[in-house]
Amino acid sequence: MFYRSLFRNLRYNKGTILRESVAYIRQLQEDNSRLLRVETEHAQLMRINWTLSRKLKVSIRTIFESN
Repeated sequence: MFYRSLFRNLRYNKGTILRESVAYIRQLQEDNSRLLRVETEHAQLMRINWTLSRKLKVSIRTIFESN
């Protein structure tokens, strides 16, 4: 949207189109990298959560069995 309003009155030539296309592709690549980092972190946190959950269940079971 911003680009359309900014360049609405400018004449589109090959250089402008190429420059904007490259900027857009770089933004998409950055977004993709960020998404991959977030997905990796999410998977790690899910594994940690599962491990802690199992430890908690074992601890609770041990407490109830000792009483």
